[in-house]
Parts: sequence; C-alpha cells; structure tokens
Amino acid sequence: MEWDKEAADEFIKIPLAKSTRESTKVFAEKLARKNLGDRVTLKDIEAAKKVTYGSVSEEKLRRDIDQRVADGETNLKQRLENEARDILVREIDLFKIDLCPAQSFSCRFPIFELNDLKKELEYKLRELKVSEMVADSHRDDEK
Repeated sequence: MEWDKEAADEFIKIPLAKSTRESTKVFAEKLARKNLGDRVTLKDIEAAKKVTYGSVSEEKLRRDIDQRVADGETNLKQRLENEARDILVREIDLFKIDLCPAQSFSCRFPIFELNDLKKELEYKLRELKVSEMVADSHRDDEK
C-alpha cells in the first residue's frame, strides 16, 4: 500500500520497538482500507498511534528514548529511524511457514525441495492478501 509523505514521516518518528512498529504499520494500512483508501494518510497514522500507545503517552516514550541515549545508547534514534524506513518498504506477513527440521540434517528420504515450496507458498499467500484478511478480521481497538 502507498503512503502519503506526511504519514511516512510521522511513522518514522514513532518511538516504538521494531515489532510494535510493524504492528502499527499493519494497523494503519488496515484503517486506510477500511476508509476505502489506497494510501495511508496522516489521519490513519494518528488513529493507529492512539491504539498502539494505549495508556502510555508519546511524550513518555520519547523521554524514555532520550534517557537511553543519555545513558550511552548514542545511536538509538538513528537505529530506530533506520528500522522504521525498512519496515515502510517491506510487506509485513501475518503468517509463518516453517520447514521440516529434517531438512537441516540431510533427510534420507526427501520428497521435494522444501525451500522452493516455502517461497512459492509465501508468494501465493501474499498474492491472496492473507495478511490483509487477518488484519481486517481484528477489531479496530485491538493492536
């Protein structure tokens, strides 16, 4: 899904860990679809932040990050920004395909190459928009 520049800029500034930020992206895109849009807007990001933050204020999260920087994590803000940019350009999958563990230690009776099958399945699930269906099935007040 496309993102307005203002929405993307605001997303990059969100003071959240990687997994929570991924959830926020999924939720913002869900809200955009619900509003019959094909782009995430600043309004979608603001609504997603309210649900994601819950009872913790954005200011508190920013103060916590500032404290961590003061305590020695000097590259924290840059790392969070880089993670956010990475999250924006990739699709977030709400499914996981695990391979047979025997694949790792030379199974004597392989039927077919599992890595290729895994890639094909992931491609098909993305094509069918399974992650969107999963996200859209949750209530709007759920993370």
